Amino acid sequence: MNNILCPIDFSETSLNALEHAVSIAERHKADLSLIYVFTEEHYNEHLTEGVKNYEEYEEEFKTRLSVICDEIKNDSFSTSSHVISGNFLSSVQSFIAVKKIDLIVVGTKGASDVFDMMAGSNTIKLLDSLDIPILAVPKKAAFSGLKKIVYATSYQEEDKIAIGNLVEFSSPFKSDITILHLSKRNNLIEDALLSNFKEELEGFVNCDNITFEKKTYSDNITLGIDSYMMEEKSDILSILMEKRNIIDRLFHKSVTKELSYLMDFPLLVYKKEKY
Repeated sequence: MNNILCPIDFSETSLNALEHAVSIAERHKADLSLIYVFTEEHYNEHLTEGVKNYEEYEEEFKTRLSVICDEIKNDSFSTSSHVISGNFLSSVQSFIAVKKIDLIVVGTKGASDVFDMMAGSNTIKLLDSLDIPILAVPKKAAFSGLKKIVYATSYQEEDKIAIGNLVEFSSPFKSDITILHLSKRNNLIEDALLSNFKEELEGFVNCDNITFEKKTYSDNITLGIDSYMMEEKSDILSILMEKRNIIDRLFHKSVTKELSYLMDFPLLVYKKEKY
Protein backbone atom coordinates (compact mmCIF):
# COMPACT_ATOMS: atom_id res chain seq x y z
CA MET A 1 0.00 0.00 0.00
CA ASN A 2 1.67 3.17 -1.23
CA ASN A 3 -0.93 5.95 -1.43
CA ILE A 4 -3.66 6.81 1.08
CA LEU A 5 -6.30 9.54 0.76
CA CYS A 6 -8.18 11.17 3.63
CA PRO A 7 -10.90 13.73 2.76
CA ILE A 8 -11.04 16.53 5.35
CA ASP A 9 -13.87 18.98 6.02
CA PHE A 10 -12.39 20.21 9.35
CA SER A 11 -15.15 18.52 11.34
CA GLU A 12 -14.46 16.37 14.41
CA THR A 13 -15.60 13.38 12.39
CA SER A 14 -13.06 13.85 9.59
CA LEU A 15 -10.23 14.67 12.01
CA ASN A 16 -10.93 11.45 13.90
CA ALA A 17 -10.67 9.55 10.60
CA LEU A 18 -7.37 11.34 10.01
CA GLU A 19 -5.94 9.76 13.18
CA HIS A 20 -6.64 6.33 11.69
CA ALA A 21 -5.17 7.37 8.33
CA VAL A 22 -1.98 8.66 9.98
CA SER A 23 -1.46 5.42 11.90
CA ILE A 24 -1.96 3.35 8.76
CA ALA A 25 0.39 5.57 6.75
CA GLU A 26 3.04 5.29 9.48
CA ARG A 27 2.96 1.49 9.51
CA HIS A 28 2.93 1.18 5.72
CA LYS A 29 5.35 4.08 5.16
CA ALA A 30 2.85 5.34 2.62
CA ASP A 31 2.13 8.75 1.10
CA LEU A 32 -0.86 10.37 2.80
CA SER A 33 -2.84 12.96 0.86
CA LEU A 34 -5.33 15.27 2.57
CA ILE A 35 -8.01 16.71 0.35
CA TYR A 36 -10.67 19.33 0.95
CA VAL A 37 -13.27 19.76 -1.79
CA PHE A 38 -14.53 23.33 -1.80
CA THR A 39 -18.00 23.17 -3.31
CA GLU A 40 -20.25 26.02 -4.32
CA GLU A 41 -22.78 24.79 -1.77
CA HIS A 42 -20.18 24.99 0.99
CA TYR A 43 -19.23 28.51 -0.07
CA ASN A 44 -22.85 29.65 0.02
CA GLU A 45 -23.27 28.16 3.51
CA HIS A 46 -20.29 30.14 4.84
CA LEU A 47 -20.82 33.31 2.89
CA THR A 48 -21.33 36.53 4.79
CA GLU A 49 -22.29 39.09 2.18
CA GLY A 50 -19.61 41.71 1.62
CA VAL A 51 -16.95 40.00 3.75
CA LYS A 52 -15.20 37.40 1.62
CA ASN A 53 -15.34 36.28 -1.97
CA TYR A 54 -14.92 32.73 -3.26
CA GLU A 55 -11.16 33.01 -3.81
CA GLU A 56 -10.57 34.35 -0.30
CA TYR A 57 -12.47 31.46 1.25
CA GLU A 58 -10.52 29.02 -0.90
CA GLU A 59 -7.20 30.48 0.28
CA GLU A 60 -8.37 30.29 3.88
CA PHE A 61 -9.10 26.58 3.57
CA LYS A 62 -5.75 25.98 1.88
CA THR A 63 -4.03 27.56 4.89
CA ARG A 64 -6.09 25.56 7.39
CA LEU A 65 -5.41 22.28 5.59
CA SER A 66 -1.72 23.07 5.28
CA VAL A 67 -1.53 23.63 9.05
CA ILE A 68 -3.09 20.21 9.69
CA CYS A 69 -0.68 18.65 7.22
CA ASP A 70 2.29 20.19 9.03
CA GLU A 71 1.00 18.98 12.41
CA ILE A 72 0.90 15.31 11.39
CA LYS A 73 4.21 15.21 9.53
CA ASN A 74 6.91 12.81 10.71
CA ASP A 75 9.76 10.82 9.21
CA SER A 76 7.71 7.63 8.73
CA PHE A 77 5.56 8.86 5.85
CA SER A 78 5.08 11.79 3.51
CA THR A 79 2.06 14.10 3.48
CA SER A 80 0.52 16.60 1.10
CA SER A 81 -2.56 18.83 1.21
CA HIS A 82 -4.88 19.69 -1.66
CA VAL A 83 -7.86 22.05 -1.91
CA ILE A 84 -10.01 21.41 -4.97
CA SER A 85 -13.04 23.35 -6.15
CA GLY A 86 -15.94 21.42 -7.63
CA ASN A 87 -18.32 18.53 -7.03
CA PHE A 88 -17.23 16.34 -4.11
CA LEU A 89 -17.57 12.90 -5.69
CA SER A 90 -16.15 13.71 -9.13
CA SER A 91 -13.25 15.62 -7.54
CA VAL A 92 -12.35 12.68 -5.31
CA GLN A 93 -12.66 10.23 -8.21
CA SER A 94 -10.32 12.34 -10.37
CA PHE A 95 -7.82 12.70 -7.53
CA ILE A 96 -7.79 8.93 -6.94
CA ALA A 97 -7.10 8.27 -10.62
CA VAL A 98 -4.29 10.83 -10.89
CA LYS A 99 -2.56 9.92 -7.61
CA LYS A 100 -3.16 6.15 -7.92
CA ILE A 101 -4.73 5.98 -4.46
CA ASP A 102 -4.80 2.51 -2.85
CA LEU A 103 -7.02 3.27 0.16
CA ILE A 104 -9.38 6.05 1.18
CA VAL A 105 -10.04 6.73 4.87
CA VAL A 106 -13.18 8.74 5.47
CA GLY A 107 -15.10 9.84 8.55
CA THR A 108 -18.75 8.97 9.05
CA LYS A 109 -21.33 10.03 11.60
CA GLY A 110 -22.41 6.40 11.88
CA ALA A 111 -25.95 5.14 11.37
CA SER A 112 -27.28 8.66 10.78
CA ASP A 113 -24.88 9.02 7.84
CA VAL A 114 -26.30 5.89 6.24
CA PHE A 115 -29.92 6.86 6.73
CA ASP A 116 -29.02 10.25 5.24
CA MET A 117 -28.18 8.64 1.92
CA MET A 118 -31.05 10.28 0.06
CA ALA A 119 -29.88 13.67 1.33
CA GLY A 120 -26.47 13.02 -0.14
CA SER A 121 -24.09 11.62 2.48
CA ASN A 122 -20.56 11.92 1.09
CA THR A 123 -19.49 8.69 2.80
CA ILE A 124 -22.29 6.74 1.17
CA LYS A 125 -21.50 8.32 -2.20
CA LEU A 126 -17.93 7.07 -1.89
CA LEU A 127 -18.98 3.59 -0.76
CA ASP A 128 -21.42 3.38 -3.63
CA SER A 129 -19.14 4.71 -6.38
CA LEU A 130 -15.49 3.86 -5.77
CA ASP A 131 -13.70 0.66 -6.70
CA ILE A 132 -10.81 0.94 -4.23
CA PRO A 133 -10.97 -0.17 -0.56
CA ILE A 134 -12.61 2.33 1.78
CA LEU A 135 -12.16 2.55 5.54
CA ALA A 136 -15.22 4.32 6.98
CA VAL A 137 -14.49 5.54 10.52
CA PRO A 138 -17.37 6.49 12.84
CA LYS A 139 -17.03 9.71 14.79
CA LYS A 140 -16.86 7.91 18.17
CA ALA A 141 -14.35 5.24 17.11
CA ALA A 142 -11.02 6.28 18.63
CA PHE A 143 -7.94 4.62 17.17
CA SER A 144 -6.56 2.02 19.60
CA GLY A 145 -4.55 -0.17 17.26
CA LEU A 146 -5.65 -2.94 14.95
CA LYS A 147 -5.31 -5.91 17.23
CA LYS A 148 -8.49 -7.70 16.14
CA ILE A 149 -10.05 -7.60 12.68
CA VAL A 150 -13.20 -9.46 11.68
CA TYR A 151 -13.90 -10.33 8.05
CA ALA A 152 -17.52 -11.36 7.45
CA THR A 153 -17.73 -13.94 4.68
CA SER A 154 -20.45 -15.67 2.70
CA TYR A 155 -17.89 -18.01 1.09
CA GLN A 156 -17.72 -16.15 -2.21
CA GLU A 157 -14.80 -16.73 -4.54
CA GLU A 158 -13.99 -13.01 -4.40
CA ASP A 159 -13.67 -13.27 -0.61
CA LYS A 160 -10.31 -14.96 -1.06
CA ILE A 161 -8.90 -11.98 -2.95
CA ALA A 162 -10.32 -9.54 -0.39
CA ILE A 163 -8.90 -11.57 2.51
CA GLY A 164 -5.53 -11.66 0.78
CA ASN A 165 -5.62 -7.86 0.56
CA LEU A 166 -6.73 -7.68 4.19
CA VAL A 167 -3.76 -9.81 5.28
CA GLU A 168 -1.43 -7.44 3.44
CA PHE A 169 -3.17 -4.39 4.93
CA SER A 170 -2.97 -5.71 8.51
CA SER A 171 0.51 -7.23 8.34
CA PRO A 172 2.40 -4.19 9.74
CA PHE A 173 0.02 -4.20 12.72
CA LYS A 174 0.40 -7.97 13.34
CA SER A 175 -3.38 -8.14 13.63
CA ASP A 176 -5.36 -11.25 14.48
CA ILE A 177 -7.96 -11.84 11.77
CA THR A 178 -11.19 -13.76 12.33
CA ILE A 179 -13.07 -15.05 9.29
CA LEU A 180 -16.69 -15.00 10.44
CA HIS A 181 -19.59 -16.76 8.77
CA LEU A 182 -23.14 -16.48 10.08
CA SER A 183 -25.93 -18.83 9.09
CA LYS A 184 -29.46 -19.53 10.31
CA ARG A 185 -28.70 -23.15 11.17
CA ASN A 186 -25.78 -25.21 12.40
CA ASN A 187 -25.55 -28.53 10.59
CA LEU A 188 -23.18 -30.83 8.70
CA ILE A 189 -23.62 -28.88 5.46
CA GLU A 190 -22.48 -25.67 7.16
CA ASP A 191 -19.52 -27.54 8.68
CA ALA A 192 -18.53 -28.84 5.24
CA LEU A 193 -18.82 -25.39 3.64
CA LEU A 194 -16.55 -23.87 6.28
CA SER A 195 -14.03 -26.70 6.02
CA ASN A 196 -13.89 -26.39 2.23
CA PHE A 197 -13.52 -22.59 2.32
CA LYS A 198 -10.77 -22.85 4.95
CA GLU A 199 -8.87 -25.40 2.87
CA GLU A 200 -9.11 -23.28 -0.27
CA LEU A 201 -8.08 -20.11 1.58
CA GLU A 202 -5.04 -21.80 3.14
CA GLY A 203 -3.84 -22.53 -0.37
CA PHE A 204 -4.28 -18.88 -1.31
CA VAL A 205 -2.94 -16.83 1.63
CA ASN A 206 -0.82 -17.26 4.74
CA CYS A 207 -3.32 -18.13 7.46
CA ASP A 208 -0.96 -18.14 10.45
CA ASN A 209 -2.80 -15.24 12.10
CA ILE A 210 -6.27 -16.23 10.87
CA THR A 211 -8.96 -18.06 12.82
CA PHE A 212 -12.35 -19.21 11.56
CA GLU A 213 -15.68 -18.79 13.34
CA LYS A 214 -19.13 -20.06 12.43
CA LYS A 215 -22.09 -18.56 14.29
CA THR A 216 -25.84 -18.79 13.98
CA TYR A 217 -28.26 -15.87 13.93
CA SER A 218 -32.02 -15.67 14.32
CA ASP A 219 -33.46 -12.65 12.53
CA ASN A 220 -30.92 -10.25 11.06
CA ILE A 221 -27.44 -11.23 9.94
CA THR A 222 -26.01 -7.74 10.35
CA LEU A 223 -27.25 -7.61 13.94
CA GLY A 224 -25.50 -10.96 14.43
CA ILE A 225 -22.25 -9.47 13.15
CA ASP A 226 -22.73 -6.41 15.35
CA SER A 227 -23.19 -8.63 18.40
CA TYR A 228 -20.07 -10.65 17.60
CA MET A 229 -17.99 -7.49 17.14
CA MET A 230 -19.02 -6.22 20.58
CA GLU A 231 -18.48 -9.56 22.31
CA GLU A 232 -14.98 -9.95 20.89
CA LYS A 233 -14.05 -6.26 21.30
CA SER A 234 -12.84 -6.20 17.70
CA ASP A 235 -11.25 -3.08 16.22
CA ILE A 236 -12.35 -3.22 12.57
CA LEU A 237 -14.99 -5.03 10.55
CA SER A 238 -14.22 -5.84 6.94
CA ILE A 239 -16.76 -6.84 4.30
CA LEU A 240 -17.02 -7.42 0.57
CA MET A 241 -19.57 -5.13 -1.03
CA GLU A 242 -20.98 -5.66 -4.47
CA LYS A 243 -20.61 -2.74 -6.84
CA ARG A 244 -24.21 -1.94 -7.74
CA ASN A 245 -25.43 -0.67 -11.06
CA ILE A 246 -27.84 2.23 -11.49
CA ILE A 247 -30.92 -0.03 -11.34
CA ASP A 248 -29.80 -1.42 -7.97
CA ARG A 249 -29.20 2.08 -6.64
CA LEU A 250 -32.73 3.11 -7.58
CA PHE A 251 -34.62 0.09 -6.29
CA HIS A 252 -32.57 -1.57 -3.52
CA LYS A 253 -32.51 1.08 -0.79
CA SER A 254 -32.73 -1.57 1.95
CA VAL A 255 -28.98 -1.99 1.62
CA THR A 256 -28.51 1.30 3.47
CA LYS A 257 -30.56 0.09 6.42
CA GLU A 258 -28.55 -3.11 6.64
CA LEU A 259 -25.28 -1.20 6.45
CA SER A 260 -26.34 1.15 9.24
CA TYR A 261 -26.19 -1.65 11.79
CA LEU A 262 -22.46 -2.04 11.11
CA MET A 263 -21.57 1.63 11.42
CA ASP A 264 -20.64 1.53 15.11
CA PHE A 265 -17.23 0.17 14.13
CA PRO A 266 -14.59 1.20 11.59
CA LEU A 267 -15.70 -0.57 8.43
CA LEU A 268 -13.14 -1.63 5.82
CA VAL A 269 -14.99 -2.25 2.56
CA TYR A 270 -13.59 -4.15 -0.39
CA LYS A 271 -15.53 -3.87 -3.62
CA LYS A 272 -16.79 -6.65 -5.85
CA GLU A 273 -17.49 -5.90 -9.49
CA LYS A 274 -21.00 -6.61 -10.77
CA TYR A 275 -21.06 -8.21 -14.20
